[in-house]
Amino acid sequence: MDIYQQLPIYPTDVALPVRFLQLFPAPSQDADIQCELCLSSLSGPDDFEALSYTWGSPENPVTIMVQSHPRQVTQNLAAALRRMRHVDKTRLLWVDALCINQADEAEKSLQVAQMRQVYTSKLTKQVNVWLGEGGSARVALGFFETLSKAEDYNTKYTADTMEIFPGLTDVERLRVFERLRDKLDQATDAGMTGEDFIANVATPAEKTFLTRSKKMAGLDDDPVKGIESLIDGYDAERAACDEFFARPWWSRTWILQEAIHDRKVSVYIGDLDPIPIDDLCRMAARYQRYINIRTGQLRNRAAGNSQESGTWFTEAATNFALWLFISGTARTTVDTILTLREKYAAEGEAAAAPLRELLLQLRNQLATDPRDKVYGLLGFSTNEYDIDPDYSRSKEELYIMLTRRMMRNVLYVLLWVESPGRKVEAGNLPSWVPDHSTPQTFKTITINQQWYKLSANKGFPSPEPATGEPHLSQGPDEKTLILRGIRVGHITEVFDVEISSELPSSTENTLRLFGYEAAGVRYNIEEADGTPGTTRTASWGPCHCLADDIIVVVPGSSMPLVLRRTTHGRGGHLFVGACWLVNSELQDVHHLEKDPGFSPIMYGSACASAREDDVELFRIQ
Repeated sequence: MDIYQQLPIYPTDVALPVRFLQLFPAPSQDADIQCELCLSSLSGPDDFEALSYTWGSPENPVTIMVQSHPRQVTQNLAAALRRMRHVDKTRLLWVDALCINQADEAEKSLQVAQMRQVYTSKLTKQVNVWLGEGGSARVALGFFETLSKAEDYNTKYTADTMEIFPGLTDVERLRVFERLRDKLDQATDAGMTGEDFIANVATPAEKTFLTRSKKMAGLDDDPVKGIESLIDGYDAERAACDEFFARPWWSRTWILQEAIHDRKVSVYIGDLDPIPIDDLCRMAARYQRYINIRTGQLRNRAAGNSQESGTWFTEAATNFALWLFISGTARTTVDTILTLREKYAAEGEAAAAPLRELLLQLRNQLATDPRDKVYGLLGFSTNEYDIDPDYSRSKEELYIMLTRRMMRNVLYVLLWVESPGRKVEAGNLPSWVPDHSTPQTFKTITINQQWYKLSANKGFPSPEPATGEPHLSQGPDEKTLILRGIRVGHITEVFDVEISSELPSSTENTLRLFGYEAAGVRYNIEEADGTPGTTRTASWGPCHCLADDIIVVVPGSSMPLVLRRTTHGRGGHLFVGACWLVNSELQDVHHLEKDPGFSPIMYGSACASAREDDVELFRIQ
């Protein structure tokens, strides 16, 4: 008889039973893995530990013994079990690949619905994260520690400058640092020691600052020893850190609910001692801050730029390319875990975030089953759309249902459709339904997150359809969306441009610009001298927009939308994405709600002059 038939799981009124894995001890790591499944519940009696890991490749599986019968598991799970196994006592674990009958869709749906409780119940002694074998992890962790000391030093720098150079803003303090560093570099090039510089060149305030720094660093000739001193070299350390973050665990959707709560979480890497996840994430966050600093320094060097350090950020306020990269750095898995664990520690389960926020923020996490891009977030969300894990439901059915429920109030979910990995006319999903299994670039997310500052739909002509869905109506089938809209123009030409020549060519570094024709006025992507337009003076469109696509304004969307006529099936239109209509250089990217560079259409001019008979019905397939 099958193991799972011997230990069936049936829902009860009190608690849904769960299976646990008894991992038997062994004197050495090389010994065969022996274990048994047992039936219990999350109400007791025994406490247990939950395992968080990635399944890994199914190739070359490892045989373990469960209930004295051979069973194959992935190499990564086998490695995790060997690391978790005690020498002298049995360990009670919850391991999804073994404790859930993965071949039973009904059981899997029930178990996934309560998976959050597995990781947060009172009986959960702790969660053990398996990041994989050691590899170069020891080198990475050592560099994290080096960065910690350097960052502490930078903090002391800031405190000293605030005292020695009072009344300075953050940017002005950065300029003090940069000017001082330039003077030190010139002195070093001239063969001057740090002592000579302090005695003969530095101003009185600089002398005080450098003398304190020298004492703190314990150095004779290099009084400046902060993060910036680590910009050059350390290639092996950075490679080890990159390898550390490339471990699959960081990129999976399911690991988030397994780590984001107020329970103890320990991280295991090879044979290294376990590390509390909060400590590890703080160390990792320092590395990511270091990379941001290093990237800025190298970018300035590559441009031959010896400007003051603060200038780079100041110019970014009026430079779209730099603004995009500063604003568009999406919150990483490390940031998400660290921030939300702190929130859960303070608020408990009340810290749950809206599902709509998690879907956007964590769009680029991975899942083998595309349905898990949604189901994997339910446990630590408010689940305001009442989605239940149901594996009898197809990916298409789930994504369509979720999108329709999100559209009951606003249409901003349409901004999630655009993805370089998804063609407008491809796949089984309607063009207006986001495919959460395809990534969005940071660029796309950043642009679309400005939707609340814009008001293209302001004053849209009444009346609204009385359907309970104020901005749309149900088409003849669930895959058709009918939108009321005003046609404001069409695209006349498109052009791809790299945001920065200093960055590698990629979807992250490319914008699709377009010229458009509206109300008899043609807005081109050509400058007066015939050269291609810049990111400052051309309209921004979705990555797949083409000439002859139409631009419409619809109620419920503060940004104009791009549609494409289709002759397939019953005709109608395909949804392409949202756009920014730009007539001249934008003046202030931090105040887009009133920028004169935008076309007036972005602030409702099309609606203000429209009548009800200007409104068309667009059937979106």
